[in-house]
Amino acid sequence: MFFQSGKSFYSEDERNILISAFKNNEKLLAVVRKAFVPKVDPDNTTPLVDMYDAIPFSQLSPEECKIQGMARQELIIHINSVLNAIWNLANIEPKTAEEIAEARKKDSAK
Repeated sequence: MFFQSGKSFYSEDERNILISAFKNNEKLLAVVRKAFVPKVDPDNTTPLVDMYDAIPFSQLSPEECKIQGMARQELIIHINSVLNAIWNLANIEPKTAEEIAEARKKDSAK
């Protein structure tokens, strides 16, 4: 997702912003995940904010409801994947050129 044809999806400045915000910051990750992937909590009396609240499911056909439900699930999976990728990007220790060369040498020896 972040690397394609040897080029990074994010600029160096963007990567630095992500690293400074998310590195070892599990609380930030939890808050961002909570904002984008709300969970139903029966003990929580505040309204649940979910982009799918605006869909009038009661007015849709069963097939349309199924499509919307599947789309919602795919969106949640995508958001979680992106958040996990950002977390990994921010928390992977950079390797030196020598370490990268050594790893490539080991991989090519297989």
